[in-house]
Amino acid sequence: MVRSVTGGGLAGVCVTATGAAGTGLALSTAGGRYAVGGLPAGRYQVSYRYCARPDAYLSHWYGGTAARLSRAARWPACGGQPGSAR
Repeated sequence: MVRSVTGGGLAGVCVTATGAAGTGLALSTAGGRYAVGGLPAGRYQVSYRYCARPDAYLSHWYGGTAARLSRAARWPACGGQPGSAR
């Protein structure tokens, strides 16, 4: 789930999961939920960019960093199963 600074779900966030097996894309819904499909189980680095209003939020990576991909935390994902990134 993608949350705004007030804690509510945030729609219109472009989510990109990048790993050795490939890259997957998703767009968050009105409740801030998203699902990146088409990727096998593995470890992925996940980035978030507010596509609806790019000037409203800075892009960042899972783990709370605005650093480049090489410093982003890796998130383990199970193929075909929903996950939660907090």
